[in-house]
Amino acid sequence: MKKYTYIQLKQDEYKPYQINIIAEVEENGWFYTDIIGRFSFYDMSGNILLVNGKRKQYKRFTAMLNFVYTLDQNAMMDTNLIDTVKEEAKHLKEEQQTEATNEQLKKEEIAISAFTTEELNNPTIKRLIAEHADRLTTQIISERENIDLSNKPVSQWNKQERYNWKYYYPTNELNIIDGTYSNVVDSIRAEFKEYKNKKEHRIMVEKSFELPDHEVPLSIFIERSCKAESVLRTEHENIVKSAIEQRMNVPADVLVDYPHLVNNNTVENQTSDFDPSIILQEKLATVLPIDLQYFSSSAVEEQRSILYFNTYSPEQLTNTQWQQDISKHIHKYNELSSKEVLSVNELQSLIDNNYRFWVKVINKEPYFHKDSYLIDLYLSYINKAMSVYISKDAFESLKYNN
Repeated sequence: MKKYTYIQLKQDEYKPYQINIIAEVEENGWFYTDIIGRFSFYDMSGNILLVNGKRKQYKRFTAMLNFVYTLDQNAMMDTNLIDTVKEEAKHLKEEQQTEATNEQLKKEEIAISAFTTEELNNPTIKRLIAEHADRLTTQIISERENIDLSNKPVSQWNKQERYNWKYYYPTNELNIIDGTYSNVVDSIRAEFKEYKNKKEHRIMVEKSFELPDHEVPLSIFIERSCKAESVLRTEHENIVKSAIEQRMNVPADVLVDYPHLVNNNTVENQTSDFDPSIILQEKLATVLPIDLQYFSSSAVEEQRSILYFNTYSPEQLTNTQWQQDISKHIHKYNELSSKEVLSVNELQSLIDNNYRFWVKVINKEPYFHKDSYLIDLYLSYINKAMSVYISKDAFESLKYNN
């Protein structure tokens, strides 16, 4: 069993915010000096190695000091040691706060050449910048310190590693933003474009279930089915051919896969003035007037399926309030427009913070995110819907309470 004598409490040479507990240790007839405990006033935590080999953790230095005196009632330390170490811890925190503030100011003031302000406000771009800065940081440290950090991202660093390498990550993040690493900027833009295209494609697939099959492009018709591709190609061509024969509206992005159905005059009873280019005009001509008195019963039902929130009238706002309201809604649109899934908290936040908006369920049984609804969300002043997924239970709860 160990025995501790001549215990001293001293300030750590390299970490001045920490107190080391040093003792003469007697063990199996051997005598040596060792650090048996530490207490950091930076994060207010410490531990001491007991004589039985176990470590005891402390969150209060006073309690730890009382225990030290039970080991050696003559334990020694300088009278101003605690105040000195506390002051060092305070100084370090203030220094780090100043550094963080300066880094933020530098980030705000830097002449951004790689990304626009709109891009930097986009949460997906922010995430991609952080991920690339993380990878760049571990790569640089691995090379300079000769340490393999390939499987240890910044988020998994321990306190000592965060302290030792605290300058690397923010520096790399700023270097990405200001365009120092142009190849990384190109990668981020390419990844964002891919993410955006995938999101838009998912929405297209979801909305295709609400369309008749002859208005669904061949590629999506194949993707959303489990049948063999050859079977689906034949089936879809027959559907489109039948629709053309019946003079139904077939979108141009569907006809592009079947030029022979039009150009080779294979459609029976097709009149000579048939022109697929007028399809869009015909569709627009069939749109019902907005005035409810002209609505058909189905259109009225569709109007009722739209949920409205915070339905105040902008006309009642002063000119200044109106301008502020527009800016507020545009900023929120930029924040949410790249999201694929909207949490119930984000939707509730729109309600609580008096955003004027309305939502419509597009698909109650989506192909992706099957536990959610696909909805179109419109923010006031923005003439464009955001198609996002939201939890079915969460949406039904909001619908019930609306």
